[in-house]
Amino acid sequence: MIAMKIDIPFKSYFMDQMLDGSKTCTTRNKQYGERGDTFERWGHAFVLTNVYRLKLRDVRDLMFKAEGFAKPQDFVTVWNDIHPGRGFSPEQVAWVHEFMKGSEFRKGG
Repeated sequence: MIAMKIDIPFKSYFMDQMLDGSKTCTTRNKQYGERGDTFERWGHAFVLTNVYRLKLRDVRDLMFKAEGFAKPQDFVTVWNDIHPGRGFSPEQVAWVHEFMKGSEFRKGG
């Protein structure tokens, strides 16, 4: 497997949590990359460390802190804001992308 540079969009309110390492995963309706792939946000590199499918119920109950939230309900609230049509459905299976912050990107390199 060859690592790819990918693009994963994030809301700006996640910047501080991503940069300080308290947000270490993002759950999406589609798969954005594979383990080892990298992406850039706010001038920093991040690498995907794991990618797998999980029911939203399990993300809410088990992954809410890694998602950057203090409480499980906070994950549900933001999911509903981002997905107003479908909203949070506990049985829906989604893609969890775990990541860690890498080195800071340098201009020209």
